[in-house]
Amino acid sequence: MKKVFGVGNHKTATSSLDQALRILGYRTTHWDRHQLFAQALLSGKVTDLELAMRDIDAASDLPIPLMIPELDQHYPGSKFILTVRDPEHFAASAENHIGTRRLALEEYLFYGVWKFERKRFLERYRQHNQSVQEYFASRPADLLVLDITTGEGWPKLCGFLGLDVPAVVFPHAYKAKYRPR
Repeated sequence: MKKVFGVGNHKTATSSLDQALRILGYRTTHWDRHQLFAQALLSGKVTDLELAMRDIDAASDLPIPLMIPELDQHYPGSKFILTVRDPEHFAASAENHIGTRRLALEEYLFYGVWKFERKRFLERYRQHNQSVQEYFASRPADLLVLDITTGEGWPKLCGFLGLDVPAVVFPHAYKAKYRPR
C-alpha cells in the first residue's frame, strides 16, 4: 500500500478523510502525531520523518500540509489529497475551533500568526490550495482535490486510490457543525 497524505488545511473535512482511509484499510494518523511531524518539519531530519510515519500508511491535518516536498521526495509514488471546502465555511469552522486561544505551533507555522485572524486565515487557505495544485500541475495523477462537504466521497476517493467502493456510507465527521455567521 502506497502512502497517502491529506494535505488540505485543517477544518476542511480532514477528520472525515481520515475515517474514510481507515475504512479502506489504511493505518492512519490525524493530529495524534502532530508533535512528531512538527519535529520532523523543524529538524529536516529523515529519521524524524520516519519516526513520525512508523507503522502508518496515511497522515493528515497540520503540519502535513507544510511538508509536501519532503513527503513527496521521501515517499515516492505516494498519493496526495487536497481537501477543500467553501472558504467562508472554512473560516467559520476555524474560528469556532480556535476561539480566543493561542494557536498551536503547527497552526502558527501554517498561518504565521498566534491568534485567529479571519483575513489571514482566508488568505493562507487560498494560497495553500493554489500552491498545492501548482506543485502537482505536471503530475495530476498524484493529486486528488476533494470537497467532502459537497458530497464528494467514495467514488472519487476510491477511483483515485484504485480501490473498490466499500458498502458503507462515506463518513462525515462534524458535518455542518459550523456555518458562517
